[in-house]
Amino acid sequence: MTRGTTSLIALLLAACGAHAEPALVFQDAKVESQPAVDETRKPAMGTPAADRKARAAFDLYADHAFSSDFTDAAGEMSISRLGAGFQMVFPVLSDSQIGVSLGAEHWNFDFKDATAFDAADGDPWSGVNDLDLTLTFSNRINEKWSYVTGVFGRASYADGADIGNSLTAGAILGATYKVNDQFSIGGGVSLRSPLEDDFSVLPLITLDWQISEKLALRSTPSVGRRLMALTYTPTEDLEISLGGGIEAIDFRLDDDASAPEGVGRFRRIPVGLDVTYNFSRQVSLNLYGGMVFAQELTLDDTNGERIEREAVDATPFLGGGFQWRF
Repeated sequence: MTRGTTSLIALLLAACGAHAEPALVFQDAKVESQPAVDETRKPAMGTPAADRKARAAFDLYADHAFSSDFTDAAGEMSISRLGAGFQMVFPVLSDSQIGVSLGAEHWNFDFKDATAFDAADGDPWSGVNDLDLTLTFSNRINEKWSYVTGVFGRASYADGADIGNSLTAGAILGATYKVNDQFSIGGGVSLRSPLEDDFSVLPLITLDWQISEKLALRSTPSVGRRLMALTYTPTEDLEISLGGGIEAIDFRLDDDASAPEGVGRFRRIPVGLDVTYNFSRQVSLNLYGGMVFAQELTLDDTNGERIEREAVDATPFLGGGFQWRF
């Protein structure tokens, strides 16, 4: 699941009336614990925009996946990541809102003897930057149905690469049905054109099931990149989530890469635990960790033709984050 796609799911869930208003709770990264707006205080149908408040959230997070070997080739790799996100929701009309999500991440790939990707020095790339912007419009049709539509743009590039040559764009459309106060389900599609690859249509599934007073199953992403998580809330201030998801990033390489101006692609599946403490309705701290599985690196040339693809062994990861809601 790309960071941009994670933000899209968050906006889709929030716009369609999910329990936790996750457009303001970041994963992404991003924290799925404390709702920015309590569902019990949600404005009634037909409430004018002037009587509703704009809301925003800022996230800062960092994590590290420890060194692991290439499965069928020489070399090893570890990854450190630093990211930030800023999300805003503006009420318009009586039952609609406009959402804006800005995100930035820096991935630091630390290779050792990865000669399958770079025969010269075994270090095919290092720093990778990922920037995204998402704009959405959402509307609550009635007490049961809501929908969201939007557009997004993304720039993903290795240090030194041409930013203008790394731009991609797409659109999102989705809807949610609220069965009752404890259960909502929805879905949608994300349309985009990846770097040097075929146009893709990605299905998005949303789920919000309040199983009991303290236990919930939600597709709310967090900074730990959980796509689906089972969350236990022992107290009002503490949440513990167990879940998993998919992360992916495609990025433009620089002129000095083993495939000059080609495309690097990285995929992995993180599974782990998130522990979040809410100091107040405005401030949360989050620690997360677990294992990343199915890591895969791909190197394509400027025409999208495959040069190399290698799997990387599973490895532990650990991280933390901070969120300020206002």
